[in-house]
Amino acid sequence: MKFTAGVILAIVLSSPGSGQCPTANFNAPVSVCINESVYLQNTTVGATSYQWDFCSGDLVSPPVPAVAATNQTIFRARSFRLVQSSSGWYGFAIDQDFFLVRMAFGNNPANVPTLTTVGNPASAIKFALDLRFWQEGPNWFALVANTSANNILLLNFGADLTSTPTVTDLGSLGGLVKGPSGIDIVKEGNNLFAFFTNATAPEVLRLDFGSSITNAPMPNVISMQGATSLRGISLTKECDRWFGLSTDNGTNQL
Repeated sequence: MKFTAGVILAIVLSSPGSGQCPTANFNAPVSVCINESVYLQNTTVGATSYQWDFCSGDLVSPPVPAVAATNQTIFRARSFRLVQSSSGWYGFAIDQDFFLVRMAFGNNPANVPTLTTVGNPASAIKFALDLRFWQEGPNWFALVANTSANNILLLNFGADLTSTPTVTDLGSLGGLVKGPSGIDIVKEGNNLFAFFTNATAPEVLRLDFGSSITNAPMPNVISMQGATSLRGISLTKECDRWFGLSTDNGTNQL
């Protein structure tokens, strides 16, 4: 697919006391001798965690591709999500016949997975284009963009991702769900938000679940003028601001 400069979604999720950008810095000796131990003093301000990497070019080398799984069950899978639980790595996809497929990778996502057809829980999945997982306490949940049914599903796996999930139909939220296709889930403070792209309207639907994904969400529509058929969406936070990026299948733009 060709991507050209296009729609960038800017979303602000503000809360009192939002932090500013951290200032990364450290002190080091002016000169050292060969094989001498060096002490670096961390003088970074405004950060809550630290990860040091003094090697440049981490992303310069091309990746080494490998086939993770070959199986007719995942032919034309709509999306793929990889999650890690206390019992190992699991991948999930929804195939073209609306079946949820689970891939068990064990303790390493580089392993060849064991594929299991979970089926269509409650026969609720209808041409779903995306799903996203969220862990709350010991329990796992997934939100499903149920594209052709114009609704959103909440799957509850409990504490075991190998279980068959129960399904809660969140409905169309007063007609605001219009061909949902892409999902992202973020947390700001104590509030959990889910963002859905609408494929049949130039809109992104924001759902505020409050403190728990099991709460009834409060919807809000964000207009995306110029978009025609939004698909994937991803959000990230930089300092105290949130930014989102979405693909538009109708205009081949990002």
